[in-house]
Amino acid sequence: MQSKLDKANKIFRKAHELKETARKDKSKFEYHKLASEKFFEASEAYDEIIKKGSSKNSNIILKLYSIYYLYEGNKCLCDYYYELRDNEKALIYAEKSTKLLENLLSESKKYAGTYSEIEEQLKVWIVYDIINHCRIHSIQGRKRFDESNFVEALDFYKLAVTKYDKAIDQISKKTFEENLDPVYLRIARGNRFGMNGNIYACYSKIILNHKINMISQNDIDSLKIDFFSYLLSAYINGKIAYKENPEWEEYKKIELTYKKNVNTFLKENKKLWLKILNKFENKEDYVELMKNIDNKLYKKLNPLDNKPFKIWSVGGFFLLAFVIIFSLIYVTISKLNFFYAILLITASEIILIIIGGLILKSLGELSEKGFLSLIKIAFENQFKIIKLSSKNLNH
Repeated sequence: MQSKLDKANKIFRKAHELKETARKDKSKFEYHKLASEKFFEASEAYDEIIKKGSSKNSNIILKLYSIYYLYEGNKCLCDYYYELRDNEKALIYAEKSTKLLENLLSESKKYAGTYSEIEEQLKVWIVYDIINHCRIHSIQGRKRFDESNFVEALDFYKLAVTKYDKAIDQISKKTFEENLDPVYLRIARGNRFGMNGNIYACYSKIILNHKINMISQNDIDSLKIDFFSYLLSAYINGKIAYKENPEWEEYKKIELTYKKNVNTFLKENKKLWLKILNKFENKEDYVELMKNIDNKLYKKLNPLDNKPFKIWSVGGFFLLAFVIIFSLIYVTISKLNFFYAILLITASEIILIIIGGLILKSLGELSEKGFLSLIKIAFENQFKIIKLSSKNLNH
């Protein structure tokens, strides 16, 4: 027959399963609410076992886990209302879960030295506490964002990023020193860059809503360039957030949304492309979008990305260098004997091969390793010619 404790643990496992399903798949966010009900049920089941009598040691452990399940239940409700964009309720349950966790930590520290199970679990609960405070600031930020109060939203998102930076440092240390599951570090890093994306989204909204009496086209263009920089930064941070935590598909959706915003801006502001190309270094994040929108215009504005032009410009420089060097060699040859003349001609061939290699390397057609291999082969073959020539001279 199944014991009451086994039944309570079974309820907890079901709650955890529902929570993980909701965390990994945002389309099933309703499972957060179902999970919360199961966590509350598990907490009540533990309390019932304590009431009916058990050993003192067991009661202490059961009571701590009962508080933990209450924390998880409130956190799941926070996540549920967060997905519904009911920020008021999300904040209420975030604050409730934080208080429960603080109480849990306070009680657990009393018994960590006595019970190894609690000592191990305490490491995880401390990480939860670190992340919990970050979550509150991010909810406060989104509440202001949804109310179109973008300046205050910006303040809270910046505060969340600062908290996440500290959290990442602390979790990194714990992961290394205490063999903590790296999942917590991955989640914290993803959230940190997600918050950073929100910061730049706030900046872009502030610019859009900023009422300024423009006096010239230059003022408008300058504001648009600033706007683009924030759109681009939001897109880049969205990409990084997904790379840091690819388990959460929501980051991919955010990345694609920001990418679409950048693409729309580029389509509607082709006159600013030259300024954008000159100002922003991280070209890989928007150049492909430009090419897809208007490749002819892109090549016209950025001829260095045109291979024939690259060959002409890069090759022209090296050819000029070769002509100068060869002229010096020719003048020198006329004053030396035949053997030294052969040596200088061989040297000029090597220089020509190096120039060809440098051209290919500049165009991105040859790697560093390939370039060095080419030079090595050139030297080996040329020295064979020198040895052969010296043998012929001796005969």
